Amino acid sequence: MTAKRNVYAIFSHGNSEQPLRLVRTLRALSPNSHIVVRHDPSHTEISPDAVEAAGGRAIPNPVRGRWGDFSLVKQHLHTQQWCLQNLEFDWYVNLTGQSYPIRPLAELEALLETTSYDAYLTWFDAYDPAVWPIGEAAWRYHFQYFELPRFPYWHKLPPSVARATTQLIRWINRAQALVRFSPLPRRQPIRLGTMATKRPFSPSGRKLIGSNLNMNLSRRVVERIVEIARQDDAYAHYFSRTIIADEVFFSTIVCNVPDFLVANDNLRHIHWPGERAASGGVMDLQHL
Repeated sequence: MTAKRNVYAIFSHGNSEQPLRLVRTLRALSPNSHIVVRHDPSHTEISPDAVEAAGGRAIPNPVRGRWGDFSLVKQHLHTQQWCLQNLEFDWYVNLTGQSYPIRPLAELEALLETTSYDAYLTWFDAYDPAVWPIGEAAWRYHFQYFELPRFPYWHKLPPSVARATTQLIRWINRAQALVRFSPLPRRQPIRLGTMATKRPFSPSGRKLIGSNLNMNLSRRVVERIVEIARQDDAYAHYFSRTIIADEVFFSTIVCNVPDFLVANDNLRHIHWPGERAASGGVMDLQHL
């Protein structure tokens, strides 16, 4: 029987040396795997030649992304589609530029070689208050948002005016449920959302499932994701106007296909430096 072949897909945007170090390590540990790098050129650049010299392949024409924006979903769909069109593989393993193997990679590959599961990801009911605070899923995914024009002189406003504006936004959001203002971090423009009357998920139909993007997906799961994203225009369009769509877009597809066997385990060790941390922290000897 032919050994199964994996794609290790690295998504990075900052320190350009960090993903190259990961490519070299993965290549040394898994000589026969595919290693691809999708590096966001908005911050730093990595030349395709540098990726190739390290032992991988650069995804051409990478999509530029912003935190919380649907462009992050597009980045992953673009990479998945490119891999389906250009590579023969059995498993697709998502990695970040911060990832690094802490056990022999052969152990992971042996598991994926013999498993009966179609996907490994850490997933949860998006309305579970033990994971996300009450109302979190609603403000993210029950509204259809558009960006308000950016006010470039916000930082010049007197502190009292800035505080009053923030308090007004909070009051409006609490006073009614049809319209919501959503200020976002990382210098993002404020978004204004209106309550959606029709959603592509419901308690009695397709469940809204949350997850992070650390996923291990069989080829047939990747094929189904790309197929649904391409053919179900209403699904993709709806989430393109939500906030932080990447934390539900893929998992809601995967976990609602009846014939997929999905393990609730992403096979990662991740250190979250705070209760609401948006990014994983650096692991050191105390975590090991």
